Amino acid sequence: MPLAERLAADAPNPEQLFAGTELREIISENLGELSPLLRTAFLLRAVEGYSTGQAAKKLDVTESALKARLWRARQQMVERLGRRLRDNVTGRSRNSAAMMGEKARTYC
Repeated sequence: MPLAERLAADAPNPEQLFAGTELREIISENLGELSPLLRTAFLLRAVEGYSTGQAAKKLDVTESALKARLWRARQQMVERLGRRLRDNVTGRSRNSAAMMGEKARTYC
């Protein structure tokens, strides 16, 4: 085995650590923009790891209602995160697309 492979660390490098921190911050910001109903459903399932049945019981709603909330929360997160990531890649600010008269895009 080459020396470089034997000495290579398995831990993430500083760039990977920064990217993970930045992603967590972006997700937190966008979670804060969800309505309390959607945010709570999302956090119970995606962050705290409750099953659909457990989360529905905790929120005192049917499983179907919880699934609908999760779907809406995920769709809103995808739209917001997608918009932010596109802006980061193209170098635009959040409002520059609106200032340029471009229509918002939605993805299913």
